[in-house]
Amino acid sequence: MATLKGKQVITNVYLDPEVYAALKSLSERTGAPMAHYLRQGVDHVLGENGVKVGRAEQTKAPARHK
Repeated sequence: MATLKGKQVITNVYLDPEVYAALKSLSERTGAPMAHYLRQGVDHVLGENGVKVGRAEQTKAPARHK
């Protein structure tokens, strides 16, 4: 299993082109990376299903990137 910075696991996500375009547009509009929104989505699904994750910054938005 590949890791990034010793704390994150690298994975692939396959999206429909329309979903990718909408996510990319949101990312460009807000300055937050697409990965931030994907992690939020995963956190949301896990939370809805009662799965607790020990991450400290689950919903904190990253600083705007330019």
